[in-house]
Amino acid sequence: NHQSYEVGLDFYKKFIFQNKKNKKFFIISNDKKYFFNIRSYISAKLVGLGIKNIDHIKMDTFLDEENFFSYRRSKKNNDKDYGRCISVIIMT
Repeated sequence: NHQSYEVGLDFYKKFIFQNKKNKKFFIISNDKKYFFNIRSYISAKLVGLGIKNIDHIKMDTFLDEENFFSYRRSKKNNDKDYGRCISVIIMT
């Protein structure tokens, strides 16, 4: 769910500076919040590298409270603490 992946204006500007076509990976809400569709972005990069067989695990760490910890969710809910989960995406 790309709407769970809210990013700041600086993140948005960096992507647009890299390539104006990157605008298609963002939704800007009426209240000027920026949401990045990371799943589509990574798919486009992989397809550009010639990779055609791409599977997506349709899980959302922000929305799925039973299976994932989320710093962003804890901030939204004003929780005092949260569990720890590390996700890393590296593209070279």
